[in-house]
Formats: sequence, C-alpha cells, structure tokens
Amino acid sequence: MINKIILLIFILLISTFSFASNTSSGYNQTINPYVIYSNVEEKVLTLNIEITNPNTPVLIQTTGSWSCSSSYGNILGYLKINGVILEGSKIYQSFDTCPTKHPFLSHAALNLHEGINTVEFYVLKSGGMNPQIDSNTFLTVFNGFENVNQYLLPTNSIGIIDSAAPVTVFSLNIPAASSNRLIEFSGSLQLVSGGDGIFKEDGGDAMTKIFVDGIWRGNYAINDLLYYQDEFAPYSNHYLVDNKPHLIELKAHRWVAEDYPNTVTFKFLPGSSIIIATTKSDDSDYSGNFFGVIPPNTQKIIGSHDFSNQIPLDILVLGEGVWLDMDNQGGGIANLWITFDGVQVGSVASQQFTHGHSISQRTYAINSLLQNVQPGNHQIDFIVATSESTMPRFQTSASIIIIPSISPLYPVCDSVTNIASATMPNSNLCSVGTVNNSFGSTTDGTNRWYWGCVGQNTDWTDDTAWCFAPKIIYPVCGSATNIASATMPNSNLCSVGTLGNSGPTGDGTNRWYWGCVGSNTDWTDDTAWCFAPKLIPIAEICSEYPSDRFSSAEFNTHISEWKNGTHSLLEILRRAKIWKHCN
Repeated sequence: MINKIILLIFILLISTFSFASNTSSGYNQTINPYVIYSNVEEKVLTLNIEITNPNTPVLIQTTGSWSCSSSYGNILGYLKINGVILEGSKIYQSFDTCPTKHPFLSHAALNLHEGINTVEFYVLKSGGMNPQIDSNTFLTVFNGFENVNQYLLPTNSIGIIDSAAPVTVFSLNIPAASSNRLIEFSGSLQLVSGGDGIFKEDGGDAMTKIFVDGIWRGNYAINDLLYYQDEFAPYSNHYLVDNKPHLIELKAHRWVAEDYPNTVTFKFLPGSSIIIATTKSDDSDYSGNFFGVIPPNTQKIIGSHDFSNQIPLDILVLGEGVWLDMDNQGGGIANLWITFDGVQVGSVASQQFTHGHSISQRTYAINSLLQNVQPGNHQIDFIVATSESTMPRFQTSASIIIIPSISPLYPVCDSVTNIASATMPNSNLCSVGTVNNSFGSTTDGTNRWYWGCVGQNTDWTDDTAWCFAPKIIYPVCGSATNIASATMPNSNLCSVGTLGNSGPTGDGTNRWYWGCVGSNTDWTDDTAWCFAPKLIPIAEICSEYPSDRFSSAEFNTHISEWKNGTHSLLEILRRAKIWKHCN
C-alpha cells in the first residue's frame, strides 16, 4: 500500500528542458534511435536543467537497449554534467555476434548547483560495427531524494573475481536515516582470462549480488562473457532497505558450471559504482519472485504489483533481473517493459538470443516515472513479449521497486481560522496538511491563537501554512481595586488584560480610575473599568474652607442644605470636623 509520497524528477529530451527543482516531478521521455558511426565520442542528447535550490541531489539514469546489425565490437556510453564526464556513469558492452540486442543501465549521482545545469549523453564505439541506440531508451533525472551518494568501485586487483565463492568488492556501514534507502549498482565487468574448459574459447559467466547485513538481498545480475578476453558486459542490481543502520556489500563471483574452467577471472571496468540514495518516505515498496519459461510469440504478465494512493502523486518504478537462457536452439528476441493500469510506460529492455541452451544470460533494467497518479487503486505489471522462436527463462528473484514521489502538497488552514475563542482550538485546524508541534498564543501583542499546517515538498521555506484565530480575553481588575491611595496606583491594576486609560475621576467622587483592556469580547469596548478611593491630603481639603469658625449664615446654610437634602447630616458633620482640623 502506498499512501504517501516520494521521489522527483525525470528529465529527458533531445532538445532543452527546464524545470524548477521543487515544483516539477520531472520528465520521462524517450531518446530517439541513434546509429553510431564514429570512433570518437558522439553527443546523443543535451538537456538543460534549471535548479532553484543549491546542492540539489539527483540520480541520473539511462536505460534501454543497444543493438548491432553486422560485424562486432564494443560500445561505451557515459554522461557529462556541465562539460565534465561523470565517471560513475560509464557503461560498456561487447557485441560478440551481430545482429544482437543487449539491455543496459547507466547511472550517476551528484548535487546540482543552483541555476542552469547541462546534462549530455555521449556514446563511443570501436570495431567495425555501427551500433544503434534502440527506441524506448530513456534518460531520466530523479530529483527529490534527501541525499544521494555514489561510490566508485576498484577496477584492478581488488575487482578481479577468480573464485566460485563470492568476493566482496564493496563494503559500507550506513547509519540510520530518516527514511528508506535505494541501493543501486551499475557497472561493467571484463573477461580477464579464460581456460581450457569444454568450450575451449569460452570465458564464462560472472555474477554480482547485493548483501545486507551478510544476507543476499534482491536479484543477482549475470552476463556471459564469451570468446574474447577484451569482452565486457553491463550489470545492474537494485535493493531497497529501511531506515535502520546496515552493512551494505556488493559481492561478485563466477557462475559455477562444469562447462567453464576454474581459472576464469573477471574485473570491474572504470565507472562501476554503487549509489545509496535516501528517499523522502517510508512508503516505498519492493516486490519479487517473478520467474518462469515464456513460450514463443507470446506476451505475458510475469509479475504484478497493486497499490492505492489517497492524494495525487508521482511514482518511480525500477525493475531489473536476468534472462537466464533459452529452452530451444532457435534464437530470437525477448522484450520486457512496464505497464501502468494496462498502458505501456517507460523504457524497454531487449535481449536477442543468438545461441542455444544455457548461454546469452543477460542482466536487464527498466524504469518509468508515473506522473500525477490520481487517487484510487492501480496496478503495475511486468510484461514480456517473445519472438516466434524464443523461449527464455527468468530468474526467480527478478524485482520491481516502487518509490512514491512527494508531489507538492500545499497546506490549507481549516474552518476554525479567524473564529474567536477563549481557549486554544483543538479541532478543524487544517483542511490540508498536518498540525505541527508549534502552536499556542502569539507573543507579539496581537492576542491570537496560532498553529501551523504542514504540507510536503512545497517551494515554501518550511512547508508550513500559519493559521490564526482571535483570542477572547475578558479583562479583570487587579488587587489594587478599592484600595485607598493618595496617588494613582501603579501595580496590580489588571489581573487579566492590559492597562488602558487611567487617572483621577472628574465627577467629584474623589476616586482613581483605570481600564483593563481585553480582546475580542462581546462588550462595547473590550474594557473593564476599575476604581480605588482617592486619599486627599489635609492641606488640600483645608484650602477649600475659610480659616475662621462657621458664621451664623454659613451654619444656617449648612442646616438648610441638610434639610432640603442637598447634603446629608454626615456630610455637614464631616465638613465641621474638617473645619475644626483646619483651624
């Protein structure tokens, strides 16, 4: 089940393409058939890639088939980036007989710089033949790994395989990572020396295998090297490991068969390498156990993989394995490709069998980028089509690796946004994306609740949409309320809210006042008004009264005020008492 996302960018074209590294998931386009006439390098494809982020990790692959029509010889293919040969992309193929078709995989991993990067695919031939790049051959560029690392293999004494027992040619302890890792080997082996077996001139078969923590994983790659000590052939292995620490090894050995002598040795050619690429999701899938004999003139599904997705996404499909041999003497061609929901997609691997039993064993590799796969249930199939006389057998551990790409998922705030609340909202926060771990009350004085909705693979700084809701604050007066003071209180004024206007009342009540301001209430002005008695100094009071005793007229006036209700008797007595203290 694939319910997430991962992997980006396949780019292919004979002409120029441009993409922004965080907004496009790439291209998957055929390289036109191309006949190679020259013994000097020929450029088959030029591709301009625009990168918006510096040091963007990419995996570049070419997959498909080469063929020759007459004579024999060798072919070399490789990539250049910004005019410099990518050593890890070199792939070699010998043609011992023609006509013949052979599948191949070439790869390279690197970080592209910000701006325009130019990718070019070159080929070079030797011998009298004029080989051809077949149709349905692809250049692909994947962008979207967290990181990619490429390790070139030794090409001399360490790379020589002179035993039937596996020889470790690469070993690396990889640490824990945030997600799955794609382990991919691509390279070519050369026959170094043969012997005097039953087939006097034959070299033999060499195999490569990936081991994880000492256990063989995935398929094995095998090629027969016949007749010539300068003969070489391409190999490829894939495997997907989880995010835990592992010991990764590539081992190689000779195919054990009575027909071949024990003295046969092989070595790796320059450009053979291991790539370890960390994906951006743990939703990648691995399937295997495709095998069987395919009758002549037959198209057959040799393996299927079902998956479902809940959002639109892009999916990288990698397939590889081995044609073991034929079950008849007639020769012929077998083609292998991928279909998605019944439609052919991606590269085609072609193998031409020109001999009888137990020879023409060849490694194949195919890939495809499925773009903008809509939500639903889907099926990926491996399809084999044979010619009239071909009956090939397939390795039992042939495999398919499916890596979902993180398509841009732009987060969207949900319905509680802008709805005032006295407490932090806890539901309906994000309609798209997931709530991040940063949420609470703003500290910038805006009195809002905030939270983040996190998307995936956007061109934003942190893939996060920040959402806000007004924070309801009902103000409450502080402990200074109703405490008499000769001066305006300056502390403990508001227990909830912020201090607003303040000062002495002007209504004759001799009080201090201040406002505690809240926010987003259903009050008129979000303010609670608070008061405290004002202590008036005796000198200020005395200044209001004459310095002599009450006159009869004044006394009568006060009595009249008391009688008519203008002042209470207590007020009259208070004034008399004040007058007494003032005189």
